[in-house]
Amino acid sequence: MLLEFYKHIMKKTCISCMLFILIVHASFSQKTTCTPQYLPVVMVHGFLGGGDNWTSLYQDLISNGFCREQVYVFDWNSTSGNNTAQVPLLDSFIQTVLAKHQVKQVHLIGHSAGGGLSYAYCSDKSRAAKIARYVHIGSSKMKNTVGQGKIPMLNIYSKDDMVVKTGGDIDDAINLGFEKMDHFEIITHSQTARAVVEFLRNTETDLSRLPPIETIPYHKNLHISGKAVTFGDNKPLVGATIEIYAIRTNTGQRISKKADAKFVSDEKGNWGTFKAKPFTSYELVLRPSDTSMRTIYYYRDIFIAENPLVYLRALPKSGLPALLLGNLPKKEDQAVLAIFSGSKAMIHGRDSVTVDNRTLTTAELSPASKTAIAHFLYDNGDQKTSGAAHAAFGSTPFLAASDQSFPAKPSKPIQVYFNTRKLAIPNRSSRDGLMVVIFD
Repeated sequence: MLLEFYKHIMKKTCISCMLFILIVHASFSQKTTCTPQYLPVVMVHGFLGGGDNWTSLYQDLISNGFCREQVYVFDWNSTSGNNTAQVPLLDSFIQTVLAKHQVKQVHLIGHSAGGGLSYAYCSDKSRAAKIARYVHIGSSKMKNTVGQGKIPMLNIYSKDDMVVKTGGDIDDAINLGFEKMDHFEIITHSQTARAVVEFLRNTETDLSRLPPIETIPYHKNLHISGKAVTFGDNKPLVGATIEIYAIRTNTGQRISKKADAKFVSDEKGNWGTFKAKPFTSYELVLRPSDTSMRTIYYYRDIFIAENPLVYLRALPKSGLPALLLGNLPKKEDQAVLAIFSGSKAMIHGRDSVTVDNRTLTTAELSPASKTAIAHFLYDNGDQKTSGAAHAAFGSTPFLAASDQSFPAKPSKPIQVYFNTRKLAIPNRSSRDGLMVVIFD
């Protein structure tokens, strides 16, 4: 039944239900010159996604003339299969943005299932009138451009997208078909950013010959903030405690026993702002206010630029993600960890991901068709490592899991490699909490 449901999800490309939103806003001043005359931008993520999927594009927009307060992300529960309630909620969100900026239109960007939602939104003339320009990224090929052809449209797809295989040119749209980009890489790639920036600027640039764009200043003004939510449905975690510790990259151990910063998430799950140090790795501890929910220990590679879209996700207590993740072991003698990639999938034959010299990017665990951006590692109960895929994840796109035993007693840190990047994490009992390694 789960397999059939996911097939239905991916076939329709658009799933939706409850709205939880994050208005991208930073409490620090813009360091690059911005143009207040530009229209606001609203970005809609896809299946199992969240506002942090847009981090790279957000950074490119604010580096190229868009003010921080002009860029918004729309968080929604993409796992329920019900999209009828979503359109009016998106409309309410857009209406709030219009009122705040005292304008009549916004630019809209949709990725994957967010593209299907955007088409549904623009199917009504009164709603379509609120959209100045639309960008369709990694989503299904449609018969016509959005809003019955009345909205200028940029359609970006990859010929190597193994999730949305129905992408292609759309009549009367500006079409850009790239190669060798996976389903998630297409929204973080510099080529996509260059096209989106030029299109939203409404320039006369030939998008087949994209000019360079400005890049965000690296290792400067590292103001970090974000949102605490539950995985998959994006429900805000109210009153969650977030502790941040600088760690030693080669061991994962905290440099100081005292947290560098501590926050409590607000009614929308928002937390921050924290000023990170350059070339420093961090541990971010998420403790939900609901004590029945598990603590999550996030280990992140260095921050290279300011980022107000750092999402910390707890395990949900209901819904499809809970069916998959609710049974992760909680044992004193075993560690449970996950590897997340925020920029592209982990694909066999292209990428190398190892944990303590155990290869995760095998043909079985990480085929291109899986487009795995997350890999969960836990023991099946026999305290032995077979490396075999956990059957529960077999039909699930984007998520992989394998039988890996990590005894919690050894004090030796766990070594994680993602291509040329490395991060070590301390071995921790899964009864204490789950460990998540993030590579942006």
